[in-house]
Amino acid sequence: MNRREFQKTSNIVRALSQYFLMKGCAEVTLVVRPSEDHCTITVAGSLVINEQELEELSGWLNQPKTAEMEYYYDDLLISALEDNELSLLGLMIDQSQVSYQDGMLQIKVTRYFRE
Repeated sequence: MNRREFQKTSNIVRALSQYFLMKGCAEVTLVVRPSEDHCTITVAGSLVINEQELEELSGWLNQPKTAEMEYYYDDLLISALEDNELSLLGLMIDQSQVSYQDGMLQIKVTRYFRE
């Protein structure tokens, strides 16, 4: 992982953990798995969200990645302080899985590195 990808990964981790903390999650589990060509980040925690919030969250994170604009979105992500910053995050990742069961929210995102 080059320095710029390291920075982007750190910003993704910050945005995801901030989302959980802003929602009142008392304990957040975070796993970062970097490899040569991609990085997978899994964040989980116990919190209460309704069906509409879950759908919005999934929608934000499943937007098509726009590689040509990712530097711009990364810079915006750094300065964003609201829940909708995850809509920016969706534009920087390649895959996401959102699950909510028994009060436990888990978000798993994967970002492939550009050559």
